[in-house]
Amino acid sequence: MISKPSLFVGARPLIVRVLPVGGLLRDVVAIVAATILLAACAQIAIPLPFTPVPITGQTFAVLLIGATLGSTRGAAAIILYLLEGAAGLPFFAPTGGMFTYGYLAGFVPAAFVAGWLCERGWDRDFRLSLVALLIANAVIYAVGLPWLASAYALLWSGFDVSTSTPQFWQDVFASGQLGFLRGDAAATAVTTGLLPFIPGDLLKAILAAAILPGASTLVANWRSEDHLTQFLGGRGGEARSDRGNKRPPAPHELGRRAQ
Repeated sequence: MISKPSLFVGARPLIVRVLPVGGLLRDVVAIVAATILLAACAQIAIPLPFTPVPITGQTFAVLLIGATLGSTRGAAAIILYLLEGAAGLPFFAPTGGMFTYGYLAGFVPAAFVAGWLCERGWDRDFRLSLVALLIANAVIYAVGLPWLASAYALLWSGFDVSTSTPQFWQDVFASGQLGFLRGDAAATAVTTGLLPFIPGDLLKAILAAAILPGASTLVANWRSEDHLTQFLGGRGGEARSDRGNKRPPAPHELGRRAQ
C-alpha cells in the first residue's frame, strides 16, 4: 500500500525506490543520464517572433528530473548540465542566448523544490504532483524574469547583451540600477517571457504530474513481496512456505531418529 502524502513525513525519491541499492554509482549514472535527457529536450526549440525566449522541452525535463531524482540529486544534475554547456558542449537550446540564462539558472532551485516536495510523498497523487510541479515551475520564472528584464534594460540603454556572462553583469552594475527595477523592462519581461508560455508550461506540468503517480504505483507493486517472488520464479516464496509449514517432530519420530 502506498503511504498517504504528507508535507512533514519524509519519503524516498523515485530513483531510490526503483534502485534501493547501488549508492554512489547509481547516483552518478542517474545524474549523468539526466543531463543527457535535458540536453536532448533543449534541442526541441521553437523560436517565437515576438520574444527572444524560445519554447523548449527543457522545463518538462527539469520537472521530471527533480521529481524522480529528488532534491539534491536533481539539483546536482542541473548544475552538471550547466557546467557541461558552459564548457562548450552543445547542450543548451540553439536559440535564446543571453536572454535565457536566467531561466537556466532557475532550473537548479526548481529541480530542488520539485524533488523536495516529491520526497514528501507529493508524487503519489496527481493533484499534489501537479501543485508541486507548478510551484517548481514558478521558481524558474522567479529567477528568469528579473534576468530577462535586466537584459532588456541594458539593450535599450545601448549595452551589448551578446557579451559573455561576466561582462553582462559588469554592465548591469555599471549602469547604476538593475534592469528589473525599471517598470517598462519588467512589464516587457512579463509579456514576452511569461504570459506566452503559461499554456505550454501548464500542459508540461500536467503531463509530468500524470506520469509520477503511475510510476510510483508501478514501483510499489514491483517492490512488493508478491512481485519479487514472481520475479524469482516462486522459489523464495516456496522456501519460506516450507519453513513456515514445517512442524516440530513428534516424540516417537525423535525415538526412531535416535535409533
